[in-house]
This record gives sequence, structure tokens and C-alpha cells, in this order.
Amino acid sequence: MPVTRARSIVGMGDAVGELIEEVTVDAYGLGEQLWSFRQAFADTARCPFRGRVAGVLVDVVAVEFDGDELGGLIAVCERSDERHAVVLLDVVPDDSLSDETRALIDAYRRWARAGPIPVADLDHPPPRRESSTWNERL
Repeated sequence: MPVTRARSIVGMGDAVGELIEEVTVDAYGLGEQLWSFRQAFADTARCPFRGRVAGVLVDVVAVEFDGDELGGLIAVCERSDERHAVVLLDVVPDDSLSDETRALIDAYRRWARAGPIPVADLDHPPPRRESSTWNERL
């Protein structure tokens, strides 16, 4: 039996590790594990949820996998009646996530070795930097 990514990181003895094992138990290879995470999001996560992508407020309406193992899971985001697909790891969700959705994001981030969910302050976005022209910078 080949060693999989999930089996190499779940031995932490906690709820997140157990969820990773549960989601990926019958999945071998990155592609199958990503499809398993995508299915877990479809079955369990509560969408839409709010978050930020590069500081911009969005609603995540779905989590998908397009078959690109290097790209990972995709967050389908809506903003101002437009839809955009971004890497799920680039979304900083707000604090209103359901417990199930937070657990799945925590598990996916650990599985992907991306670290814990960053904290988003939706009421106080980062200050806007004034842009300058090229000539002003010289």
C-alpha cells in the first residue's frame, strides 16, 4: 500500500487529524484525496460563507475541484454579481463559519500544509495604500 499525504500527517491525535483520516481513508494519491475533500465540502460545508481574498470581501458559494492537483480546491466566490474562482487556501473566512465548515477548512489547510486559518477582521479592512506613479517613485 502506498504512503499517502494524509497518512503522513494525521498522527497528531486530534480532531483535525481524525477528520483528515475520515475524509481521505479510501483515497490514494493527491487527486483522489482532493476529490474526497471536495465531496466532504459538498456534503457538509454551509455555503455561502463570507471571507476575504486579497483584502476584498467575497461570498464563497461553493468549493470545487477541477482535477488540477497542483491547484488544489477552488473557492467559487461572488462579489457584486460577479463570480470568480480562486484557490481555497487564498480565502480568509470570517468568524461566522459554521463549526462543520471551519473543521473542514482546518483539515484541508493542514492536509495541504498551509497552516491555520488566518484571522480576518471584516469590520476593519487593511488600510488602502496610496498608489504612486512610476515617476514619483524615482
